[in-house]
Amino acid sequence: MSALVALVGTPPDTPFPPIELACGAVLPGTAHTLDCGTGGEGRPPPRRVPAGAVVFVPPRPAVASVVFLLGRLRSPVTVVAGILGPLLAGAGAAAATLRVVVPVVPAAAVTRQLPSLPPFAMHQWFEVFPPPAALAAAGAAAAPGLAAVAAAAATDGGVLASAAAAAAAAASQATPMAIDTLDAARSTRRVEALLAAEARAVPPSGAVALVGQSLGGAMALHLAARGRLPSVRAVVALSPFLPLAETYPAALRADGGRPNMTVVHAVDDALVPLALGVGGARVLADAYAGGGGRGGVAFVALPEGGHEGYLRSPVAQGLIVAAMVAGVSR
Repeated sequence: MSALVALVGTPPDTPFPPIELACGAVLPGTAHTLDCGTGGEGRPPPRRVPAGAVVFVPPRPAVASVVFLLGRLRSPVTVVAGILGPLLAGAGAAAATLRVVVPVVPAAAVTRQLPSLPPFAMHQWFEVFPPPAALAAAGAAAAPGLAAVAAAAATDGGVLASAAAAAAAAASQATPMAIDTLDAARSTRRVEALLAAEARAVPPSGAVALVGQSLGGAMALHLAARGRLPSVRAVVALSPFLPLAETYPAALRADGGRPNMTVVHAVDDALVPLALGVGGARVLADAYAGGGGRGGVAFVALPEGGHEGYLRSPVAQGLIVAAMVAGVSR
């Protein structure tokens, strides 16, 4: 399933400015407050906030939870305020009982993607090598066809069913993006543990959704592909690629831990090309189809918006909110 969404007046693809929030402050545009779990003098931090994370607490008792994975950033928390504010505002009444957990992305020295610069500190889930030349060439060759398919997706049945998507998936598996697998293993175990804890933090009738943007979106797809998220009902990946695409079997485990996935990608994304997002989504869609059980993959192609500029568009925000809220609503 896929969709082409027309955006009007998408702002330039510029980074979100940091918004400094003190613990206990209200997130602008919402009724959520920032809980850092810091505790007070002589008393331990409250257990309602997972270690290594902050929580945006809703005004009413939480009945569902969203875990939001950021991408590569210099400041791991301040940027998320600018992204989450409009999303929570767009969620309407559902936001009043929606808890949002933001894990602090681990710090690491970036050394491999920018070889012309000395190592510098960033927060990232895992280090990423420059894309292989063959993968970059395949993506460039597929770009016109994918753009044409995306433009017709509203009437022709979708991006993921196309031959261009199949070619992108094959390229993603034949010459995949190389990553630091030790970094990825550590981050995977950490986020899986946090998701399990969130399932215990919400009522039995509640649910947990996982949302990731950029490298956080790649992390979200990887977690979904592992098939070990029995407590997660939906995954929303924004501008992602699929790490370790070559390692995933033809059929994922059908053990009840396969959530529905929505992948959102802009056609004009220069940082993570459309072919990487489509290819990864097609790999997972094929695996889901072969594995049986529940779960499915939807792909939303945006005609513009770059790598993150579309997050400022009310139309795109509405799509993301719809997928996110549907994942935590019965």
